[in-house]
Amino acid sequence: MVVAEGEIESLGSRVTELTSNLNNILGSLQGLEKWIPNVDAGIKSLHQAVDEISSRVTALETKPAESPATATPPPFGHGVNDGYQGDASGIPAI
Repeated sequence: MVVAEGEIESLGSRVTELTSNLNNILGSLQGLEKWIPNVDAGIKSLHQAVDEISSRVTALETKPAESPATATPPPFGHGVNDGYQGDASGIPAI
């Protein structure tokens, strides 16, 4: 009988521990239930941003190339003498 009482006490402590663990798991699940809508909203926002970027890239890819007449002229290259410093020879220019 003493052995049975010891086993009952052991089972009682196990049940208490199991109940505590289940309550911890339940608390975690409730936390996830609160967290999931925030994640879903964030994913939706990211999806919308990616769609917007995709449409911008598509618009840029389909934009026709500029013709040479409307293209920005290239910068002045080598050999262009702008004469900003004047004549360095000391002879006045006529």
